Amino acid sequence: GTAGWTVLVYVVADNDLEPFALGDLQEMATVGSAAGVRIVAQVDRSPQYTSDPVLGTANWTGAKRFLVNSGSLQELATAGAIDSAASANLADFIQWGVKAYPATRYMLVLWDHGGAWRGFGVDETSSSIMKVPAIATGVGDGLVAAGIARFDIIGFDACLMASLEVAEAVKTYGSYLLASEESEPGHGWDYASLQLASATPTTDAPTLARAIADGFQAQANSPQWKTGAGITLSVVDLSRVAAIDTALAGFQTALAADPAAATAIARERAAALEFGTQPDPAASYQMVDMGDLFARLSTSLPGALAAAAGAVRSAVDASVVYQVKGSAKAAAHGLAAYFPPDATLYKAEYDALAGIDTWRNLVKGYQTASGSAATPQFVGGSGTLNAGPSTVDVAGDLAAGSLAAIAATTLYYGIPGPGANDAWLLGDQPGATFAGTPDTAQGQWDYSVFVLDQGGYQEYGYLSIVVTPSACAAYVPFEYADGAALRDSIWELIFDCNSGAVTASTFYVQSAGGAFGPLSPAAGSKLHAVVAYMSDAGAATWAVQWLRSSAGAGFDAANTDALAFGFASLAAGDPYYISLRVSNAAGEGSWIYANGVTRP
Repeated sequence: GTAGWTVLVYVVADNDLEPFALGDLQEMATVGSAAGVRIVAQVDRSPQYTSDPVLGTANWTGAKRFLVNSGSLQELATAGAIDSAASANLADFIQWGVKAYPATRYMLVLWDHGGAWRGFGVDETSSSIMKVPAIATGVGDGLVAAGIARFDIIGFDACLMASLEVAEAVKTYGSYLLASEESEPGHGWDYASLQLASATPTTDAPTLARAIADGFQAQANSPQWKTGAGITLSVVDLSRVAAIDTALAGFQTALAADPAAATAIARERAAALEFGTQPDPAASYQMVDMGDLFARLSTSLPGALAAAAGAVRSAVDASVVYQVKGSAKAAAHGLAAYFPPDATLYKAEYDALAGIDTWRNLVKGYQTASGSAATPQFVGGSGTLNAGPSTVDVAGDLAAGSLAAIAATTLYYGIPGPGANDAWLLGDQPGATFAGTPDTAQGQWDYSVFVLDQGGYQEYGYLSIVVTPSACAAYVPFEYADGAALRDSIWELIFDCNSGAVTASTFYVQSAGGAFGPLSPAAGSKLHAVVAYMSDAGAATWAVQWLRSSAGAGFDAANTDALAFGFASLAAGDPYYISLRVSNAAGEGSWIYANGVTRP
C-alpha cells in the first residue's frame, strides 16, 4: 500500500565516515518502516574503516539496498562496487525507491561529506565526488524515471550544503531544502526524529523538516556529544529562492553605480559570519552567511545600496522558514554563499556552475571595484614599538587617504625563523585604526603563544580567533596524515569569551574534491600542527607560506581526546616577531614589523 512518507537515504559511506553511517542506521531502526513511513537506504560501505556488523547484518563492501525495519535491516538488493558519486547511480536509487515504495510524500536524504558549491559525496574507492551539477542531474533524472514531479524535502546530512548554489541547483526538484550552512559534527542528524512521520503520516514537509532540525539540535546538545554550540541546520522554501536572485540583481545594479562602496563591503564581509573557515585563506571555503552580510550592509552602506542590501536580506529571511543554530553561530540566517574576499582567492571552477549568474556577477563586480581601491600605506614604511613587561604595542602613522581605503587591520605575532629575516607566525588578531592628525593604526599582543600537548609531546599551534557577540571560536589548522595522504584538518574550539570555558570541540578534515566532514581518524594516523612562515619579513609583497609537513612525531589522531592546549608566555629575553598590516578590499596593503626583538 501507499505510505504517508517514503524516506530515501542515499548513504555514501565508502570513506572515513563509514563508522558514523552504522550509528545513523541504528537511529533509523528505532523508528523502522510501518504504515506511516518507509525508510529505504542505499548504503555504500568502505573496505577500510570498520568491519562491524549493523542491526544483525554482517559487514559488507560496496552498496546494498535495505528497508529499515524496527530493530533490523531487510536486505532488498545488492548494487555492488558502484561509484556512489556518479549521478546515474543516485538517479537509479531514486527511480527504484519511489517505484518500490510509493507514498503521498517523499524525502530524499543525501548522506556524507559536503563541500558547499564544490559538491557532495566522496567515494574513496572511485576517487570521486558528486559535484553540484551532477547532484542536480542525478535528482532530476531520478524524478523523471520515477514519474514524480519533485521531492517534498531534499536533505543533506553533510557539511556546508545550505548554500545559495545548492538551493539554485535543486530548486525545481524539491519543495524544501534541509541542510547545514556550517560543518556538521560526526553524529549528524538524529534519525529518531522520523518518528513524527511514523506516528502522523499526514505530517507535511515543513513540519517534518522542523522536527528533524530540532532533533539534530537536541542530539548535539546532549551530554554524549556536546557539539551544540557550533551547529546550524535550516529549512529553505525552494519556491522563494528566485526572489533572492531578483534582489541580488538590484544590489548588483546599485553597486555598479557606486563602486567606491567596495571598501565598506569588504569590511562587512570580514565581519560577517563565515563557514568552513580556516586561518589559511586559500584553504578556507569562503562561505559567508548571506543574511548576516546583507543585514550589515543595509545599515552601513549609503542610500540606494543600503536599500538594495535590505531587500536581499529580506528575501533570504523569507526563504528560510526555520533554523536551529548554536551560540557561536547566532548570526546565522540559514543560507550561505561563496564570497572570496579578493580576486586572488577566487576559484575558476566556480565559473562552471549554472543558475547563479547574478551572484557570481555580483562577486566579480565587487572584486573589480575593489581592485581600484587605493593601497593604504604607513608613513615612511615604519612605526613605533612600545614593549612593556606584560604587553607590546606596535603602531604607525598612516599616509593621507589611507584610512578610507583600509578594509582590515591585522596584528600578526610569532617567533624569529632560522634565517636572517624570516619568521614563524603563530597567530593573528584584529588591530584598530584611529582618525586623527595623522590617522594611525595600532595593535597589541601579550607575548603568549599557543601550545599543543599530547602526553608531553608538544608543538606550537597557529591560533586564529573569531569573536561574536554570543560566543568565541578558535580555529587551529592541522595536517592530517593517514599513510601517504596529507589532508587539511581544522580543530574548532568554541568557548565563552569571558571565562574561556570550552563549550564545543570538533575536528574536521578535507576529503577528495574539496568535500569537508568530521574527522574519523584511522589507527596510526597523525595530526601535525600547521603554522605560517615568512621567508622575508621585509619583502615588498606580503608572502606567507602555510607549512604543511608530516615531519616530526606528530599527535596521535586516533586519540584527540588526549590532545590538550594551553598558552605559554615568552620569558624575558626571548626573541619575538610582531607585525601590523593594513589592507584594502583587494587584499593589497603594507605593514610595519619588528623581528628578533626581545621581551623586556
